[in-house]
This record gives sequence, structure tokens and C-alpha cells, in this order.
Amino acid sequence: MARRFGKHKVTLQGNLAEVREQLGHLSHSDRTAEVGAASGNRIQGWGCVLLLVGVLLAAIAAPAAGGVLFLVALGLLFIGGVRHSSASAYDLENMRYEIPDALLETLAVDLDPDRPIQLQLDFRASQSPMFKQKVEVKKFLFFTYGPSTTYFSHPWLELSANTVDGHRIKLTITRDGTYKSVPKRKRTKTRMRYWDVVNAVVRPASGAPAPTTTGTLDVPNLPGLRSFRGRVTPQGASAKAVGPVYYTVSNRGTSTGGSHLVPREVLGVLIACFRGLTIS
Repeated sequence: MARRFGKHKVTLQGNLAEVREQLGHLSHSDRTAEVGAASGNRIQGWGCVLLLVGVLLAAIAAPAAGGVLFLVALGLLFIGGVRHSSASAYDLENMRYEIPDALLETLAVDLDPDRPIQLQLDFRASQSPMFKQKVEVKKFLFFTYGPSTTYFSHPWLELSANTVDGHRIKLTITRDGTYKSVPKRKRTKTRMRYWDVVNAVVRPASGAPAPTTTGTLDVPNLPGLRSFRGRVTPQGASAKAVGPVYYTVSNRGTSTGGSHLVPREVLGVLIACFRGLTIS
């Protein structure tokens, strides 16, 4: 039976081919979970239909048949709910394994295929209590009222690798943002607003000559990029990029907007940092 990956922290280790193979297992596990969750929803949908038909039959013409359909409907609702809940525990956020796979694919020509790579991915929800920084609420005496805003910082990716030339690469991505809850009369409206912070550092190999040119790296042409700082020094190159804002609103349904740092943009940040070491 294939391994299933839940919403927790995962450490992948091995050479380039082994780590990419493990990312493939993550992707397969996620697709399987998505299919299972969708199947559970369909079963629940049929349960709702049979429940309605059973109630109508019991009320109009055939109480016995309606009672049977009613019991079958309850069974389908229970089975569908259990299946959906079980599958949802393994339904991962796609970008969290797609981005590192794209990073490794593009860097494959520069990386030493035999040297170990360490990749840490955190699939936990960013609004979990362990990532909470602070909470802002309005108070009057001992009472709180109005919306509450939670600030979080979630480091969800860390990559360490070595190039064929012996350069050491380290890249981290942290999701920073806010989670706002607005109480309504019968419900609570929530809005999560966040952006990714990418930090990349490249150090030259031990004993290798330092970069002959120092200075700042050009700002990449990335749509929605909030800020970028990159610099080459005798000790190596470093870059920090803060991505565009993305938001999710939940209120009797979910709507999303904005844009993420997509894999190509993250790659651009890392490659700009890496190439900074080879300025002549």
C-alpha cells in the first residue's frame, strides 16, 4: 500500500533523484485524497436525494418504502461523511510540493546528483496556534468586541543542497499574514491575507575564490512583488523577496483572490542569487 502523507511536517532526504521521487509520492498521495474527498461528497449528495424521496414517499403513499429509503439515505450520509473526513486529512496544498519540485527540476543542471539534499516541507495550516505571533482585539473594560486579527508566520519550506562546483545553497520560504474573524449574528466571517517571504543564500565552496565583483543584484521583473533585496559579497550571495498578496474569504462558501509567488518566480529569485556568485 502506498504511503499516505498527512498535514504535518515532512523531511525528505537523499540525492536529487531520490528527493524528486519522494515528491512524486507526495503528489500521488494528495491526488488520491482529492479523489476520495470528491467521492465522499458524491455519496453524501445521493444520500440527500434519497432522504428527500424517502420523506415524500412516507408522507404521501408508501410509508414502508419511504422508511427503507430514509434508512438507506442515513447510511449513505454517514458513509460519505466518514469518507470525506478521512480523505480530507490527507488533502494537501498543491503548491507546497509543486514549488520544490520545480526548484529541483530547474537547478538539476547545477546540482551535484550524488550529494545529499535536505528538503523540509510543512503542510500544517498557517493559522494553527503554533505559528501565531500576536492577536489584536478591541476591549472595553473586561469585555472584547468586534473583529479579532491574528498575525502568523509559518516557515513551510527549507531546502539545502550543493552544486557540482561545491557551492552551498539554502533557500527558505515563510508565509506571513493575518487571519481576521468578524462575528456576525448567525455566523463568523473569516478572511486570511498572506504573502510568501523567500530567503536564498549561496556560499562558495571551501577554498574556492571569492566573487570578483560585489554589489546589488537586479530586481527581478515579477508581477506583484512587494520588495526585493539581493547582494553579492566576498562571502557569497543572498536575496530576499516578499511576494504578492493572496487572500481567502470564508462566509457561507469560500472565495479567493490575489496571486501567489508561482514556482517560476521563486526560481527567478534563487537563480538570481546563485548567478550572482559568477559575476565577472
